[in-house]
Amino acid sequence: MAKTTLVGLSIALAFTLASAGTCELAAAEFSAEVTALPFPPDARELEFVAWAEDINYKSQSPLKSLAAFYLKEMAARGWEHDESAAEIDEDSIELTFKHGGSKVELDLSQWSKEVHISLDCENLEFTGTDDPAKLAAAGIPVPRAARFLQKELPLPAGVVDLRYTGDGSTFKSSLTLPQAFAYFMRLVPGKGFRESRRPIITETRRYTEFRKGAAELSVNVFSDDVGSRIVLTYADNAKEPPVRPLPAVASLPIKGGGADKPATSETTAVPVDATPIDVTKNKGSATVSYAGKQYKFTNVACFRTKSRGSDATTVVFSGKPIPYQKMQTLIATNDDFSFGDLYEFSSPDHLTLQLGEHPSFSFGIPGVGLGHPVENSVNEMKLEAARVHGTLKMPPIEIFRGEKFSFTATADAAIITPGTRITGPGDPVVRSDSPILADSPVPFPEGIENVGREGSKFRKTYSGVVGMPLTEVASFYRQELAAKGWKRQDAESADDTMRFKNDKIELSVVLKQERGKTAIEVITRDIALARQEGILPEPGKGRLILGNANNVAVTFSIGTANYTLKPGQGAKDQKQALNYSVAPGAYTVVLKTPGQRPQTEKIKVAEGSAWGLIALPNGGSLPIQLY
Repeated sequence: MAKTTLVGLSIALAFTLASAGTCELAAAEFSAEVTALPFPPDARELEFVAWAEDINYKSQSPLKSLAAFYLKEMAARGWEHDESAAEIDEDSIELTFKHGGSKVELDLSQWSKEVHISLDCENLEFTGTDDPAKLAAAGIPVPRAARFLQKELPLPAGVVDLRYTGDGSTFKSSLTLPQAFAYFMRLVPGKGFRESRRPIITETRRYTEFRKGAAELSVNVFSDDVGSRIVLTYADNAKEPPVRPLPAVASLPIKGGGADKPATSETTAVPVDATPIDVTKNKGSATVSYAGKQYKFTNVACFRTKSRGSDATTVVFSGKPIPYQKMQTLIATNDDFSFGDLYEFSSPDHLTLQLGEHPSFSFGIPGVGLGHPVENSVNEMKLEAARVHGTLKMPPIEIFRGEKFSFTATADAAIITPGTRITGPGDPVVRSDSPILADSPVPFPEGIENVGREGSKFRKTYSGVVGMPLTEVASFYRQELAAKGWKRQDAESADDTMRFKNDKIELSVVLKQERGKTAIEVITRDIALARQEGILPEPGKGRLILGNANNVAVTFSIGTANYTLKPGQGAKDQKQALNYSVAPGAYTVVLKTPGQRPQTEKIKVAEGSAWGLIALPNGGSLPIQLY
């Protein structure tokens, strides 16, 4: 980075600590490096995504203050603001800056308690953004996770595609999956961390977690063509010095097309006098034959957009339920609309028909996207009284490489337009089909990410994060579980913690609002199996179960009592383990193994819980909540 860039950056950061508008800055020399762009001092989870030419972070400064900050700081660096492209709403602001062939599109989005910032960069250099130490030296607010991982955890051999994220890092290594996992299993304990869970070990993935005081570190290693792909995440609950957000501003210095516009939202987007339509009566299906396979879609919607006008009607058939209310909002607020806009991650399998004088179709399944005019069709699909009804058939045609394609589509559905509003219930939440959650007795919403699963055969914990409001997630679980016969145990409790039960299993659903998303934790306990295998706690009590997987005898000491277990006792056959009914409380257990230092474990046994403690073959120990 040039010296002039560093000087300009430090001046900019100093300015943000002062009141807005109290001083004027001398123009800095333009730099095509993204590290020369301004960043407010309270930027959090700053992330440079070089391959996508994106920069993302979060801030607790006011929305308009951030916009005012960029308008002034970008001008000071030689950037020109394109007022004609500015979009200002109550909860979002979009600004565009240009310099020659370089462009930065700034997107500010207000979430519940913070602003999410995204900078889409064109023709800019990302030099040095993979070096947190250099970024910090330049005055850029580098996330704590990136600083720690770079300083404390040396990278293994053959690293490529290194990227530091807001909460960790991702990269690939020439080491194989077992080699990479073994590397971190040696490195992390050497930094004073202690493994805090039983590792997940499969042919394609190895995962574990560590703790050290208030810090948590996870190691997630996957097999890859290069050798291995590693994802490290780090969190430290210890407080850092607070950083003052930018001061509030009353208005933005933008004229013409950039003037503040009336707020729009999902509740106000549709005109009050809009024509009501009922999509609950939509009927239809489409059967597609492609490359010797058949695909059937049973969800249908029809729509028109502002840009295409009343002469272009689109009919879409989907493999998953269609969120009509969201579709209506997008069509009412946007000039154009694409079916994929309805889904946060990836579109479901679908067939889309564009009706009109020259009809066409598009077909999408994983790995395949086809578009083509409809040829030699039998078209009996009609538009009458704001509805589409009838059938459209296309005989087999050759798309490419000798692969044949044909379809039959039948619809009877209301047409959604910018001037309609949908009556009836809200959109259903679609279920996730994640294979990691396949054995869960309850469903999870589609779009679930950061999925985890752990526990014993008696007690399992499933977790993840979804980009939905907490109230919608809670409504999803109330409806889904009631439909499956689960009985609510605490009907009067808040949405954030719900308990259910059926004949064999009891479960709790714990929801937590987290950075504009909802964290979900589902805990299941198999009552029938626990009773059958003798670990179900007595009323008002808990259980403590001791086992020995070592090849020598191990003595467990609890207070003044000593219990010696033979080699292998209780390691494979739980009935041979020592099984005690205990009063709820905290227990200190000391494991004494010949030739090794005593190992101390502290276990808090809550009422109704069962904990297992096993002596491991390597001399360590593993506490785990069994029930």
